[in-house]
Amino acid sequence: MAGTVAHTGGEHLPPAQDPLLGKDDRERYSKIEKLGEGTYGVVYKAEARSTGELVALKKIRVDTWTDGVPATAMREISSLRDIRHPCIVDLRDVFVSYSGNLYLVFELLDMDLKRVFDEHRKFDAAARRAAEAGTACVLPRPTTPSAYPQQPGGLPLEVSRAVLFQLLAGLNTCHERRYLHRDLKPQNVLVKRTGETKLADFGLARPSAVPARQYTHEVVTLWYRPPEVLLGGEVYTAALDLWSVGCIFAEMACGRPLFPGDSEIDQMHRVFEGLGTPNEDTWSGCTSLRNWRHDFPQWRGRGLAALVPGLPPSAAELLQAFLHFDPSCRISARNALRHPFLADMDVETSVRILATAFAGAPLPRIPQHALDGTMAAAAAAATTAAAADRGFVQPPQRMAASSSSSSGAVAAGGAGLGRGPFPTAAGHAAGPGAGAEAYPREADDGDDDDDDDDFEM
Repeated sequence: MAGTVAHTGGEHLPPAQDPLLGKDDRERYSKIEKLGEGTYGVVYKAEARSTGELVALKKIRVDTWTDGVPATAMREISSLRDIRHPCIVDLRDVFVSYSGNLYLVFELLDMDLKRVFDEHRKFDAAARRAAEAGTACVLPRPTTPSAYPQQPGGLPLEVSRAVLFQLLAGLNTCHERRYLHRDLKPQNVLVKRTGETKLADFGLARPSAVPARQYTHEVVTLWYRPPEVLLGGEVYTAALDLWSVGCIFAEMACGRPLFPGDSEIDQMHRVFEGLGTPNEDTWSGCTSLRNWRHDFPQWRGRGLAALVPGLPPSAAELLQAFLHFDPSCRISARNALRHPFLADMDVETSVRILATAFAGAPLPRIPQHALDGTMAAAAAAATTAAAADRGFVQPPQRMAASSSSSSGAVAAGGAGLGRGPFPTAAGHAAGPGAGAEAYPREADDGDDDDDDDDFEM
C-alpha cells in the first residue's frame, strides 16, 4: 500500500509538508474518462504515468469540516488491505491529493456481471428473432451456444458454473478472514474478458464476530437481501452473503432477477410467494423478528423448480442450499465449493471456461457426474458402502428411507459436505493475475458536478 489514511491531530499542514502527500502524487495518474458517480465520489478510468497500466481511480469526497472520510471508504480500505485473493479486486494504492481528496486505486476490469447479463440478453433475444425469421444473426457473440437447456436470456450453464465458482472462492476467503461483504449483487461482481471474476465494492464490508454480532439492518441491495435482514433481524452471520449468492446464481440461470421487489414489504411478499411463508417449523425464531407480522399471507410457495426451471439435479440442489430461510441451515461458501456441481472446478479451469466463452469458441462440456451428483446421492452411496464393508446391505425400503433422510439433512443445512479436497486460498494462488478494464458504476446521486482540480483529463 503506497499510502495510508491518518489524522494529523487537527493541524492543517501546507501541501508541501503534509506527510500524506508525495510530491509526485499529482502527476502519478492521468485520467481518461469517468466511469460512474455516486454519493461519496466518482470513479475514473486512468493511466499510471510511470507504467502505462490502466487502473480504476475512485475519488472520495472528503468533508474536512464535518464528517471527514466516509465510513464506507474506511471500510473498503481496511478490508481490502486485510483480504488478498485472485477472486477479489486488488486495491493498488491509496493517496490524498493536493486539494485534499482521497483516492483509491484499483485494478481495472472489463465489466460487471450486470453488464454481462444485459449484453447477453440483448444478443440472446436478437439471435432468437433471427432464428425465427430464418436469417443469420450478425451481432458479436458474447458466448457460444450451450450444450444444456437454458432459459431465454439466461447465461449458458457452463458460464454460470464458472462465475459461481470464482464468486464463492473470493467470498470464502472473506469469510475465512472473518469479513462479511454485505452487498453482493451483479454490479459488485467484476468480470474480465480473459476469464477472471472478482468481488468488488467493499464499502459495506466489516469484520464479523463469532458466532454472530449485532449490526444495522441497512445492508444488502433490496433484491439480494436475505429474509433475516428483511424481517428486521439485527444479529446475523456470513449466511447473509450466501443468500445473495443464491439470488445471483438464479439470475444467471433464468436471465432475470429472482425476487425484484420495489419495497421492503413487496420484497418479503415476493420471497414468501416464491418459497412459501416461513413458520416456526421451517425457521425457528422467525416469528420473534422485529418486522414479523402474524397476518402475513400464508403462501404455499411456487418452489425453486418453477422459479428457476431446467437446472440439472446438482445445480438445483445447490441453489436450494443457498436459499434456505433459516440462516443456520444455509450452505457455507466453503461447503458450496465442495458441492458435486462445483467439486471438479478450480480457479484456473473456471478462468479458461469464461475466456473461451468471451472468445466465442466452443465451451467444454460439464462432466456428467457434476450434473447428476447431489449431496443426498453421495450420502446414500456412503451409507451403502459402509454397510457393504460390514457385510450388510440395507433392503430397498431401508435404502429409500435413508436417501430421503439424507435429502432432508441437506435441506436442513448442507450436511454431508465435509469430505473431499477444499480449494484453499493458497491453492488459488496460481489463478488469474492482475486484471484490466472497468469498475462497477456507483448509483447516480444527481450531482453532475465533475469539477476536479487534482488531475487533467
